[in-house]
Amino acid sequence: MQVREILGKPTLKYRSTLIYYHEHEKTIPGRRSACTYVGRGIHPYLGFLTGWAMLLDYVVIPLFCVIYGSLSIQRLFSEVPLVFWSAFIAGAITYLNLRGFVPRQAPTRSWSVSCSSSR
Repeated sequence: MQVREILGKPTLKYRSTLIYYHEHEKTIPGRRSACTYVGRGIHPYLGFLTGWAMLLDYVVIPLFCVIYGSLSIQRLFSEVPLVFWSAFIAGAITYLNLRGFVPRQAPTRSWSVSCSSSR
């Protein structure tokens, strides 16, 4: 597979989602969220459930990462208590989320060819 094929498939999915949300924005003005679109487009109760599903997504996944990560590291270092690893991983995740990820620029390589004649 070429890079264009690998990157092209997700790009098409994102474009279709973008077009879908754009169409909903024209028909349903207001707050731009999945809860609003589902609630006004399908049924208010489904919009409510969508909101709770999104909230659980933001709560349950980090909690699962902390529990799984602390249990995995605790198996490697059994003499350190599990509470320490849980606090350490929760702190590390919180720090990374608050700081944000800033991509580094790749070092530029300068290819200089010197054509010197030694005559």
